[in-house]
Amino acid sequence: MESKKLIQDGKTALGIEFGSTRIKAILADENNMPIASGSHEWENRFENGLWTYSEEDIYAGLQDVYAKLKQDVKEKYGVIPNVSAKEFFTNSIHVPVWTKMTPMEKIDIESQLTGYSSAGCITYVELEGSVKNNLDALETIVNY
Repeated sequence: MESKKLIQDGKTALGIEFGSTRIKAILADENNMPIASGSHEWENRFENGLWTYSEEDIYAGLQDVYAKLKQDVKEKYGVIPNVSAKEFFTNSIHVPVWTKMTPMEKIDIESQLTGYSSAGCITYVELEGSVKNNLDALETIVNY
């Protein structure tokens, strides 16, 4: 399958390496071959007897590496709807908010992805209207 289609279908993997002199992000295909990348040069510091980085350096470096990865994807594969057409990549396990589906369809998809996150799980749904006067409907969603 061509790389652009793999990206569009969400069949790629993102690897991030926090090295001693740079942060590198690689977008890999189904065979773990790099198809796009971004990197950020940085310097570690010797503080309190340890080589380390500040939180600010980590956040700034990660933002820069994502921006460069996104630029590389755009340069190689053009604008891909719902991927590089936005000003951001998403790094969540949630279905994009612009996708039209029922709450149960969204929960079915996202529940398959929660095992990939070590930071906990939250599910949210957007409803067409208020459930204020239909608590049974809300309970059905919560208990699903």
